[in-house]
This record gives sequence, structure tokens and C-alpha cells, in this order.
Amino acid sequence: MEDEGRIWRELLGILETVEKAVIIHYGSYETTFLRRMSERHGKPPKGSIVAETIEVTVNLVFSNAR
Repeated sequence: MEDEGRIWRELLGILETVEKAVIIHYGSYETTFLRRMSERHGKPPKGSIVAETIEVTVNLVFSNAR
């Protein structure tokens, strides 16, 4: 569990380097994971690129595809 915080911070650091990053996933596991890690190890700064990326993940299972 002690490595979990380090890994979370590394992920946030990587996301900061990706221009217009989009997290695409299937189902709710990833959004649950992102929320849980934010609660345990700190959210990215509000309004940051990383915070926006996490807030607008794309769930292909529950998308409103028309």
C-alpha cells in the first residue's frame, strides 16, 4: 500500500505531460479507481490539465452513442 501513493503521483505526473489526454475505459472500474486514489492520495489541483482529464473520462459501455 505504501507504493500505491508513489504510483498514483507518477500517474498524475505522466498525465501532465500528455497534451489533450483522454482516458477511455469500459465500465465503472476506472472511475471508481480514480475517485478512490484521489481520496487516498490527493486530488490533482482543481482546474489543472490532470484534474480535467480525470473529470471527463470516456466510458464506452455507458456512452450515449447515437
